[in-house]
Amino acid sequence: MFHSENFTTERGTFSTDLSLRPDGRNTFSFKGFLRTSDVDLGYVTRNNEMFGGLWMHADIDGSMQSFRHLSANISGKIDSVEINHYLYRNVGVEGRYADSIWDGTVAVRDRNINMDLMGRFDLEKSMPEFDFTLNLAHADLHKLNLIKGDSIFTASALVTASFKGNSADNIEGDLRLINSILNNSNGPAEHLRFPGHIRESERRAAADPQI
Repeated sequence: MFHSENFTTERGTFSTDLSLRPDGRNTFSFKGFLRTSDVDLGYVTRNNEMFGGLWMHADIDGSMQSFRHLSANISGKIDSVEINHYLYRNVGVEGRYADSIWDGTVAVRDRNINMDLMGRFDLEKSMPEFDFTLNLAHADLHKLNLIKGDSIFTASALVTASFKGNSADNIEGDLRLINSILNNSNGPAEHLRFPGHIRESERRAAADPQI
């Protein structure tokens, strides 16, 4: 059964072209195309200060059980998404989502950030788990509204991480910065040590001081 629909709400516009097929009791499979325009991520995430609108299109192939358990392979592009009052453009997404677990890749080709992220994010557990590699080729932290005071603040780094936790008080694991370079109005600084509080069971800093 094919199902095409366009509908607009006060939270955004959605366009779908999907094939739907019953697949057992209370379960159906779906495959097709999804497009969204100006979806209010602030409302969805309950964080209007951090998130704004989302425009994207994607091919999806998955299943849903009892309208609760959703799993899908996703391949698409985020044309633009507003985060922290900056509009990111040209974000490629490919991977699998299943019950609050994302396993895949994200590639950002914005004029102020060039980044590739590959990994697994498990948000289903009470202590979320993250295991990823981030290749940050370039980021203008001032233009991304991440740094306010210094108008010249760029960064590049290779980051590997494996940790769990949902607050600064209980985060535990490992994070490493490799070949990290920071430039600000004072000039370049290389081989940065990660300044956060991620730690292993022996309570040592996760970042290698020799990096």
